[in-house]
Amino acid sequence: MKLGTFYGIGVGPGDPELLTIKAFNRLRSVDVICYPACRPGAGSYALRIVQGLVGEQAELKGLLFPMEREMERLVPIWKESVAAIYGDLSAGREVAFITEGDPFFYSTFVY
Repeated sequence: MKLGTFYGIGVGPGDPELLTIKAFNRLRSVDVICYPACRPGAGSYALRIVQGLVGEQAELKGLLFPMEREMERLVPIWKESVAAIYGDLSAGREVAFITEGDPFFYSTFVY
């Protein structure tokens, strides 16, 4: 079984028209779009930016990234997110993780 591909996609500062063409095309082609959520069931700013642009083919998956500093609590939660992403990748699915701004500059993507 071939692993799927994992993409970190910055969705810009808030205006959906500022999304790059490459990011737009990738979001329309992946199987799963993951987004950071501060609590279970919460939406996200990054998701609101792209919600009207992504196709219905993608599964939307909120991953928990609480806004706190207790590493004893955060590390197990991050590991759950890794397990969820890896589950999709090991099934051969293409997965994108969206984040506002640049995914490598003070972003939840790097966790």
